[in-house]
Amino acid sequence: MNLGPGEVHVWRARVPDDGPIPHWHLLNPEETARAKRYMFEPDRREFAFGRALLRKLLSAYGAGSPESLILQYNEHGKPQLPGLSFNISHSRGVLLYIFTAAGEVGIDVEGIQDKSDREKLVQRFFSKAEIEFYRGRPPEERRQIFFQLWTLKEAFIKANGKGMSYGLDEFSVQWNETGEIALSLPDPEKSKDWTLKLFQPYPDFQGACTVSGKTGIFKFWDGCEWMKTQITELDKL
Repeated sequence: MNLGPGEVHVWRARVPDDGPIPHWHLLNPEETARAKRYMFEPDRREFAFGRALLRKLLSAYGAGSPESLILQYNEHGKPQLPGLSFNISHSRGVLLYIFTAAGEVGIDVEGIQDKSDREKLVQRFFSKAEIEFYRGRPPEERRQIFFQLWTLKEAFIKANGKGMSYGLDEFSVQWNETGEIALSLPDPEKSKDWTLKLFQPYPDFQGACTVSGKTGIFKFWDGCEWMKTQITELDKL
């Protein structure tokens, strides 16, 4: 896979419901042991498939052979590789990946569902401006708005590289009637240094991604279809 100047590649995938997990053999011993510690089979499959696909994709972007890749992590637990910025998110059997050479990236996916504690989460984690934005929308829109705001905020703190040490209520995201998303940070000048995007990878799932710098070149790919072309005889055993 080639990343053109300023390009950002976003991949979606669904974890197979049954059958052999493609490329299970690519997981290293630590990942294999971690997968086996999951109590429930769907969680085990999601982790194993997610890591296997990540290794295949990183290899396709020139990071080396998938079985020998060694991921490094910053002090906040974000994986890193020289010359390539990437991130992964998963929810209820859906996986999202993002890759670029243009800057730091973050991605998040959430299954859209009713949450009995939604109002408490809004009050606790959203900024004052976001709370006003959320409550200013018609009640029938608020569930969707909640997940749009939540995924945008999660994607930003993952791109920022500081994880949850960067408080969710320390910045704001909103959008205007044309859908243009604005980021508001304590330092207004730094707010201009980010690109944020909302999308739905599948029905009833909300996705969002964030890239440091200004870019409009987003390309979307289907990891499941690509994975089918990557099956080896070893995977069929």
